[in-house]
Amino acid sequence: MDYHDESGARGYIGKDTVNFGASGLISTPLAFALATKLTGDSDVSSAASGIMGLSLDDVSTMPEDEYNQGATLFSRLVKKRQLDENVLGVRMDKGQASQGVVRREGGGMYTFGGIEERFIVGGKAGLNWIPVTSSLYW
Repeated sequence: MDYHDESGARGYIGKDTVNFGASGLISTPLAFALATKLTGDSDVSSAASGIMGLSLDDVSTMPEDEYNQGATLFSRLVKKRQLDENVLGVRMDKGQASQGVVRREGGGMYTFGGIEERFIVGGKAGLNWIPVTSSLYW
């Protein structure tokens, strides 16, 4: 796989079933890439611990089969009407590093089908919604 920034990954494709919620309330098969070699920016290559493919379908490089059916995870959940809302919330918490030594890993959370309003000043009303004008990248 080659990425927009000219970095890349080589490896193989794994397949599993992704379950969300109590007792697999939402369940869908998923094909995903397992990288064995990363290329590109040395900082990115050495620090990469994983990427969850949430691109739009038009830029996904995963082969189409019974597991991904040409759709990324979020897109498939939307198409199958498995989410309360067709939104994906992403929260990223900054880690701490000093002179190249990681003091605290960053964290975060994906919220499929909703938004963690407690982390937004003013809740949903505090968001500024911008129309998507390109099907290339978020």
